Amino acid sequence: MQKSKIYIIFGVLSLVISLVAISLAYAGFSSTLNVNSGAASNSKWDVHFSNLKLDMKEDVIIKDNPSIKYLTTVIEGGNITFNNPHSYISYTFEAENNGTLDALLNGLLISRPLCDNLEECNNVSVKIYDVASNTELISTDNSKLISETGRRTYQLVLSYEGESSDITLNDISIVFNYVQDNSY
Repeated sequence: MQKSKIYIIFGVLSLVISLVAISLAYAGFSSTLNVNSGAASNSKWDVHFSNLKLDMKEDVIIKDNPSIKYLTTVIEGGNITFNNPHSYISYTFEAENNGTLDALLNGLLISRPLCDNLEECNNVSVKIYDVASNTELISTDNSKLISETGRRTYQLVLSYEGESSDITLNDISIVFNYVQDNSY
């Protein structure tokens, strides 16, 4: 019985060694791919917002303007009070591409600002317009290309169409998501 175990172990070990040897021989005789050069990429991704400026306002008190989060495509913050119905405020800002890759707007997120009067909060509108085409952007808009070293100007409009007075907005949040343009 013990001799048969030794023969079985020896047979299995021989089979494994044979398979490894055959695999190595096949790999050695197969055609090989020689890569004699390397790939280098000098690509740079740098898409961010800049130049957020107050554009127009009517019947609005500004305690704190929204601001651009440094070197991102995020606008956040702010404390704005609408004094009357039909009050509004608008800002212009630029999406700037200082990189070497074309950037395509892939998504847009506009969070509803916090309001001190929850019932009237539904009467607050936050919209973004592409200044060049004078069209409103929506969250699924993916057609705004910024070529390398280019820029696009947008307008952020906050308006109030309710019946009350003195509605205060806090924590405005807008995020653009850009991706590399692979359409070429």
